[in-house]
Amino acid sequence: MAREIDKNTIINLGFVLIGIIISVYIYNQNTKEIKSLEFNQEQEKKRNAALLGISELEKRIDVYKRLLPKKEASAIINELTSFAQSAGVQVVSVRPSEEKITSYCVLSPFDVVINALDYHAVGRFVSSIESSKDVYLVDNVNIRNEGQRTKGLVANLKVTSVALAEQGQNEEKKPY
Repeated sequence: MAREIDKNTIINLGFVLIGIIISVYIYNQNTKEIKSLEFNQEQEKKRNAALLGISELEKRIDVYKRLLPKKEASAIINELTSFAQSAGVQVVSVRPSEEKITSYCVLSPFDVVINALDYHAVGRFVSSIESSKDVYLVDNVNIRNEGQRTKGLVANLKVTSVALAEQGQNEEKKPY
């Protein structure tokens, strides 16, 4: 009988050991899977954070696109002419120069020649250009007194329209 107990005990211990070995194996496999899932979850959280940042940047870019729209040369010339009329100066000529495209913006310069009665009129014209809702830069102003030939002053200005570059535009120069 003692032998049977020892034999049954050994068989039971064998089953218990096999059960423990199988349990440890299953536990290790599940632990590896859990660690892999946790790692994947962290990676996805990082990706989601990056995508959220990109989404915020895209929203900001859309705002700038609305603030800095690309306009046709004729629309810009019409707007400069209306600024001149409101400032009390006469536009002699408006000539588009070579457009410059950078990776972020499109610069469209114009050479503008005006006649004005006095310096204040030229100042009002420049002020109305630079305070426009669209972005214009007055890069250069050259004023001279024409004396006997004309009444008042002749001013040469270089006015640049600034617009946000569209995606896919290369850095190149395009003439009008």
